[in-house]
Amino acid sequence: MKKLLFFAVGAFFMLFTACNTESVSLEGSWIIETAYGQPVIVADTAMITFDTKEMRVAGCNGCNRFFGPYSVSEGKSVALKNLATTMMACPDSPSETDIMRAFNETATYSIKKEADKTRLFFYNDKKDEVMGLVLQHK
Repeated sequence: MKKLLFFAVGAFFMLFTACNTESVSLEGSWIIETAYGQPVIVADTAMITFDTKEMRVAGCNGCNRFFGPYSVSEGKSVALKNLATTMMACPDSPSETDIMRAFNETATYSIKKEADKTRLFFYNDKKDEVMGLVLQHK
């Protein structure tokens, strides 16, 4: 009887958490917090905005603006390759270079909802995290 009760309670919690998971889309503006595990340190806020209707992105890597198409395929595959950028004269910032390199290397993503934040992670084809972002609330 105890085994049956234990199983029933476990099944209830699994069912409850499965029903409680939200599907979160890429839509919206995301603040870029890390690139290759290092904090992003730039003059202006580094961010990317996904327009899921037009399948386009636009944003700022800390100094220069970037924009272009992106694609999502089955599962959690995403491609952000060859984005166009402005060419403003900016102080040399390794974070800006890392951000653009991370976009080109991104192969998959995951979204994790926390109590007060929604986080987006980009991974390369080796499953290494290349970027960490947080959803900007309006």
